[in-house]
Amino acid sequence: MPVVETTMEIKEIDIETLWKNISDFERYPHFMDDVLEVTCRPDETGTVSSWKVLLNGSELNWVEKDHFYPYEKIVFEQIEGDIDLYKGAWEIDYTEAEKTARVTLTIEFDLGIPSLADMLNPMGVKAIKANSYKMLDAIQKM
Repeated sequence: MPVVETTMEIKEIDIETLWKNISDFERYPHFMDDVLEVTCRPDETGTVSSWKVLLNGSELNWVEKDHFYPYEKIVFEQIEGDIDLYKGAWEIDYTEAEKTARVTLTIEFDLGIPSLADMLNPMGVKAIKANSYKMLDAIQKM
């Protein structure tokens, strides 16, 4: 299964602001063009979030389970949706003295079409990498 890792350095930001920008998923549609809708509800061990996004012009929908580790990472895994597997993590490596963060978004996916995997997986990697970069860029600009 393909794994896509995208990293960006964000300078001159305090960790509280950065954490808020990353962890408040319901705000994403307000500053990310490809994120159409996100709704979140707490559950006994974290949050369940429902997503509607555009990926290469196609609408994808999924529901994921999110586990928050404040100021360090968010781990997520799809529990239902349009593709077979979608999981990953947001990871933050923050340097207080420099007010700089290295933010990495890692996504593992499986489209669920084994016979077309050789053709579709590279396209999926490219699209997810582009979307991940857009998300990190939007967070940096907030």
